[in-house]
Amino acid sequence: MNKVSAVIICKNEEHDIRDCLESVKWADEIVVYDSGSTDKTLDICKEYTSSIYHCLKWEWFGKARFDAVNLAKYDWVYMIDADERVSIDLQKKIIAILEQNDHNEIFAYRVKYVNFVAKKKIRFSGWNNQYKIRFFNRQYGNYNLNKIHEKPIMNCKVAKINAELLHYTFSDISEQVNQMIYNMEEGANDAFKKGKTANIITALFRGFYKFLSMYILKLGFLDGKIGLILAVNSGFGTWMKYVYLSDLCKKKKENGKKG
Repeated sequence: MNKVSAVIICKNEEHDIRDCLESVKWADEIVVYDSGSTDKTLDICKEYTSSIYHCLKWEWFGKARFDAVNLAKYDWVYMIDADERVSIDLQKKIIAILEQNDHNEIFAYRVKYVNFVAKKKIRFSGWNNQYKIRFFNRQYGNYNLNKIHEKPIMNCKVAKINAELLHYTFSDISEQVNQMIYNMEEGANDAFKKGKTANIITALFRGFYKFLSMYILKLGFLDGKIGLILAVNSGFGTWMKYVYLSDLCKKKKENGKKG
């Protein structure tokens, strides 16, 4: 039977990390890659594993995941975040795959991603029917180095596992707002580096369309109050991203004229 390393990157996750570790304690190894926790996160981790490593220089999520995967003892890796839980069904299906001798050129798997906000399961809003690569053999790929929205780049066939990875994304809406502000600035900077442009009109259009898409087209209204809040926050975040991008473009143009 193939062996697997569960890999976690974390920082100050004392409220979530125990439940996460409990959900992967069936793995042959648990690797924790910490980027500077000052709470009880590492004390809790030491109850489950001795494979704890410290990120000496934070170079964003893509690089952290890439490095953490390389620290694993085994080639088969399951990447999990502190606010995620492997369901029993997913655990059983991963173990069944590891027991196979012939993988038919499939060495990476997308798992069904189920989101919760304030403990409420999100069934619509574009957050349903998501699958993400979390279980793979590192001989066939690893994470890209994107600051945000990082993902594994695989050189093999990728299959789906129809079993749930539970993601307790935000304990309250204020956490979503903080994450949205962070993603807004990084997203704008990334778009600017790629040569994309924006102005106030396009910012308004993008923001309104994001809200409309989540709340109406993707049936977010069926998620009730949480669906409305998610759509409003996402629309606002998208608007702010393009306002910020517009400001970057304006400053570049002004500096060009001065030159």
